[in-house]
Amino acid sequence: MPNTRIIVENNTLVATDIGSSKFLQERPRGAYTTCRTFGFSRVLLLDHHIRRMINSFASIAPDCRMELNQEQFKEHALHYMRVAVLEYLRRVPSLATYVDHPSALGDEALRHVRLVMEGQLSRDEPTAYPEFHFTFLVTPTQEKTAHLALHVQPNYHPPLSFRLHPSRPPPDATEKDRLAAEVRNGFARPHAVAKDTQWVEQRHALELALGPYSEESLLRDPARPTALLEGLSSNLFVVYRGGTLRTAGEGVLLGSIRELTLRVAEELKIPVEFTPPDLAERDQWSEVLITSTSRLVMLADEVVIHPLEGPDAPEVLRLNGESSEDAQSVGERLRSGVLERLLESSDAYIA
Repeated sequence: MPNTRIIVENNTLVATDIGSSKFLQERPRGAYTTCRTFGFSRVLLLDHHIRRMINSFASIAPDCRMELNQEQFKEHALHYMRVAVLEYLRRVPSLATYVDHPSALGDEALRHVRLVMEGQLSRDEPTAYPEFHFTFLVTPTQEKTAHLALHVQPNYHPPLSFRLHPSRPPPDATEKDRLAAEVRNGFARPHAVAKDTQWVEQRHALELALGPYSEESLLRDPARPTALLEGLSSNLFVVYRGGTLRTAGEGVLLGSIRELTLRVAEELKIPVEFTPPDLAERDQWSEVLITSTSRLVMLADEVVIHPLEGPDAPEVLRLNGESSEDAQSVGERLRSGVLERLLESSDAYIA
């Protein structure tokens, strides 16, 4: 499948080879957000992303004015997304017939998602339609206004298992079969409540240090280095033995999937403590969950804990969860609940 990436700005569309991180790093400092489709045509939680980007821009560039209100900004963003998606369909021979009626492809994609949710199709079966990742960037202009640019990156990963194990690997799984999170010497991001492109540059060294099968690097609290706050681009939840869910309540970016996960936890009557999970208590950990727009809800199989100083080898913490043949673990229930809410939710449509 083609992997054409597209940039839209100033009502102009260009194809590009650069990824979203480079797109952000090559441009002036600004506020950004990344959202994704779910079943090709629906953009997940777009209102949340637009609101957060506007608020982030106000904190980064307080002397600039935003000429559009939130609803107008949303329509502008949707226009950019639709232009990019139609251009992508034109470029893919197998999808070009949908250019005049992309909603038909959206209907097919949503049917596929529902069949997967009902267990009639495998979560790991590649799809014939793309999912899209949209990265919006708002930067200040010389005239003290806001400039909007969009980077679009398609992929053909199944929508319900994008970089996600559908079930826990067997005990004899190889390293490649396991999904890891790492703890190194990364500390809390500055100004965590805003999505600032400066953070994309600041986190780059930790991203390069990730092991080949590690999904995320977890950040320590500088005031208490054993306390874990969030990931480089994700929120962190830890299920303690007995079923209590812990996540940092402050000093982190309040992500859209984090918010939805907490809502599902309340509905399922899962007790939640808003305190950072502590490495000193890792013998009490049952499951580690990473949540983000691209990952949705991901369960780590292990946590690789590197020493803060010195050449000592890292400790590998294996996670097994507390489940049985008759009941899912807390993490599995949360993941299933989030996916069900996403399928039922009313979202913005690009087709």
